[in-house]
Amino acid sequence: ARQLLVEPVRGAYEWDPDAIEFVIQNAEGYPHRLQQYALEAVNRMLAARRLHIALEDVQTAHEVVERTTTT
Repeated sequence: ARQLLVEPVRGAYEWDPDAIEFVIQNAEGYPHRLQQYALEAVNRMLAARRLHIALEDVQTAHEVVERTTTT
């Protein structure tokens, strides 16, 4: 799970260790959910004009993922 998050963006973006742990815990072992979290978190990070994915990015991603998977 960690490699699926970190490797595709290595050299371009950095993940905060707390953000990685949050995603792994909340994706519940589903690779597609890891991808959903990563996509939403990267979009938020880019909108904030940063190159570091922070815990706040994945917490917001969590809200989006939860909304889209429960409707």
